This record gives sequence, structure tokens and C-alpha cells, in this order.
Amino acid sequence: MAEASVVVTVTDVMPLAGKGAIVHGTLAVDASSDEYAAGGLDLGKTEFGAKSPATPGTPLQLFAKGIAGYVYEWDRANEHLLIRESAGSNTVLSEIATSAIPSGVSGDTISFIALFAKLSSD
Repeated sequence: MAEASVVVTVTDVMPLAGKGAIVHGTLAVDASSDEYAAGGLDLGKTEFGAKSPATPGTPLQLFAKGIAGYVYEWDRANEHLLIRESAGSNTVLSEIATSAIPSGVSGDTISFIALFAKLSSD
């Protein structure tokens, strides 16, 4: 199976007086036939690419939240989106298994807010 990918859709950009931008949008994870990779799915400058002039590279910070009960955590150092779930009551959240993406993740409505620095070419 192929590694699942994350599709970024930018819906709003709020410029920060020449110092960068706050970007809002949605994330979509590939269908459940693709696999989750240990350490998370790629989510960095390649995935943000040219979605908006405000998103040319990697965000300084990113917060993501879904509605299906999974917890999404962004790892800036590795540019990965980690997906966590509960292993049971009174236990810490663990990363989902390295296997097919659960349908609850691929069908989740995931919104994000990200902070981007000012473009160096400006």
C-alpha cells in the first residue's frame, strides 16, 4: 500500500501587518486504502506549496482539529501530521497503527489554523 497523503485547502488568509499571515483551511487525509506512516504523514512546504501567496513554505506553527474523535498534532521539526487515538480509558493517547488509514480519519472534517512568517522576498 502507498503512504497516505494530506491535501491542504486554504480558505482564509489574514495578513499580519507585513510580518506574516494567519491561514485557515482544511486538511484531508487519503482514503483508507493508503497507509499511515510511523512518525506521521508529510505536511510541510511541499503540501502547502502555492496554495496561497502566504503559504510558500513550512508554517511556524499549526493547530488542527477534527470532529471524528482523533487528535491531530503537527511536528514542525519533521514536517509531519501525527494522528493519535485513545488506547483505552485512563491511558495516554497513542499514535494510530502503521496500517490502513481508519475510515474515521479519511472521512474526518479537519480544520487548521497556521502561522506563517513573512516571505523573505518581500
